[in-house]
Amino acid sequence: MVSKYLSIILAAASIAMADAPPSSKAEWAPAPGGLGAVLNSGPNGGLNGLPHSTYTKTKWPWGKLPKHCYDAAVGGKCDVYKVEAYDIQYSDCNLGANVMCRCETAQVTIDQLASDFGKVPVKARQWVSYVSAWPDSSCSAGSSNNRIDVYGDCTNSASVYFHEVAHSLDSWATGTNGAQAWSLGQEWRDRVSWDSCVSDYYAKASYPESWAQVAVMAAYHAGVKSVWELQPSMGCMANQMNKVIEQLVNNPIMKRVAGQTCDRRWPDDETVCMGPDAVAAGACNGVARRDEIEAAEKAKRMEKRFIA
Repeated sequence: MVSKYLSIILAAASIAMADAPPSSKAEWAPAPGGLGAVLNSGPNGGLNGLPHSTYTKTKWPWGKLPKHCYDAAVGGKCDVYKVEAYDIQYSDCNLGANVMCRCETAQVTIDQLASDFGKVPVKARQWVSYVSAWPDSSCSAGSSNNRIDVYGDCTNSASVYFHEVAHSLDSWATGTNGAQAWSLGQEWRDRVSWDSCVSDYYAKASYPESWAQVAVMAAYHAGVKSVWELQPSMGCMANQMNKVIEQLVNNPIMKRVAGQTCDRRWPDDETVCMGPDAVAAGACNGVARRDEIEAAEKAKRMEKRFIA
C-alpha cells in the first residue's frame, strides 16, 4: 500500500514532469557544452561577437542602493556595504537609465555587465529592469520579476544574457501581458511534442526553459547566421524554431534594427540606505533605512488588518 505522504510526493513529481518536455527527447546540442558552446562562438564570433549598444555609466555615491540590490545583498549575495550601483544610460533608450548593481568581489566588471547586456536588442532589453553581478565559483544566472542576477565569471557567455531576457519576453512580449509565461500554454507543448528533439539538456527542465533556449537560437538566427545552416540539421525541432522566429525575429524583438529605440521602461525601485554605517557617514540624507521602511510597511499591514 502506498502511504498518503508518498502519494503526495508522487503526485507532485507527476505534475512537475507534466510541466517539462519528456526526458527522452533527443538534444540538438548535446552535453557537456549544450547550446552555449555552439552559439557563443562560431561565425563572426557568434553571440559573443555581436555589437553592443553604446552607453555611459554614472556610479552612485556610496551609501544608497536600489531596494532590489539591497535585498539581494542582505540575502547573502554580498556585504551590503560593498555593493556598487551604476546608472547605465544606453544610447538607444532615452526613457531613463538601467540601474546595474555589482558586488565589489564579482568576477564580472561593470563594463562587461553593461556591454554583454547591451548586445541584446533594445526591443527585448526594455523588458528587464535591474541587472546585477555577484561572486560565485562558476558562471550562472537567474531572473525573477524582470530582474537578472549574474553569478561568477560569465565572460564570453552572451547566451546567458539572451536566455534570461527571454524569460521576461515569455511573460510580457508574447501576448500574455504578464498573466503567465506563454510557454506554459498548450501551443508550445504541442510544438515540442511534434518535434523529435529539443535544443539541449537544459531545455528539458521546464517548458519555459525550453522556450528561452529556443529564443537564444532565434537571437543567433537574427544577428549571426541562419540557424537552418547549422549542423546537425535543425529539422528535428523545426516546429519550435519556426514559432519563436515568428514571435521574436519576424516581429523584430530579438533582432537589432537600425534606428530602434525603447518605447517602455519598468518603474525604478525605491532607493534605500545601506545601513547604520552609511547613516553615520552622512551618506543617507533624505533616504530611509531599509529597516525603517519594513517597519512602516508592517505597520500599514497591521492597520489594514484591524480595519478589515
